Amino acid sequence: IWVFIHPVSLTESLEGINLLVDIREAVQVAQLKFFRADRTVLDLELVSISYSHKGNLAILSVGRDITEAKRAQEKLRASLQEKEILLREIHHRVKNNIQVISSLLRLQSRYVGQKSLEDLFAESQNRLLAMALVHEKLYVSKDLARIDFKPYVDSLASHLFQVFGVSKSQITLQKNTEKVLLPLDLAIPCGLVINEIISNCLKHAFPKEQPGVIHLSLMSIDGMTELTIRDNGIGLPEATGYDDYQTLGMRLIQTLVRQLKGDMDIERSGGTSFRIKFPHKPYEYH
Repeated sequence: IWVFIHPVSLTESLEGINLLVDIREAVQVAQLKFFRADRTVLDLELVSISYSHKGNLAILSVGRDITEAKRAQEKLRASLQEKEILLREIHHRVKNNIQVISSLLRLQSRYVGQKSLEDLFAESQNRLLAMALVHEKLYVSKDLARIDFKPYVDSLASHLFQVFGVSKSQITLQKNTEKVLLPLDLAIPCGLVINEIISNCLKHAFPKEQPGVIHLSLMSIDGMTELTIRDNGIGLPEATGYDDYQTLGMRLIQTLVRQLKGDMDIERSGGTSFRIKFPHKPYEYH
């Protein structure tokens, strides 16, 4: 029988036989490679049992040809690897395309000649970066369907502090973020919400280089993702409802919260606090 055992399965076969010899009535299941009579290779699932027969040790083995099943399994594995590579490439190209658009906006902003228009271009660039950053994190992630928002928040916040030229000795960012995994259709709007709120804090909450603190909390509770961003700055002006805030940033936040199928509360006591809750969809395999 040894001449029919493929070399890659020889060691495993010997170990299996030794086990059956050492332990009577042991049962072993193994997948091994064998040679057919024409020296082609087949995969066998071998079930073996050792027992006593007329005072002697006997080993009974029953084999099942699983060659086609193994081939199908390998094809499926190769197909999944190919799809993963393609999906990574898509995320990489989307990120690069967004960065190209951002670069074009930056170039165009040099020719507008008005500070207010330059600021609008810069705001658009930050929104693009918030989206590109999602694809960048997915590109380097083992999980191509979900993004860990903890490192994402760190990267986005660092970028915004740098863009607005804010020293962290002037404004402190305190973070309390759990490992929250969000699918792509939640990650992008949530990232844009964080971008808008932190940008608004850095631009308006602390005038004349007033020192202050921005606190960001992100956690998952009972199937809901809860995002809280608050500052101890000068606060928003009094308003009777969300619709009274007509800035593009605020209207965009409201639109994004609706896209997340979430709820938002704004408090203006001792600064401004945004509290947003939205359902955290369970991960589904397709």
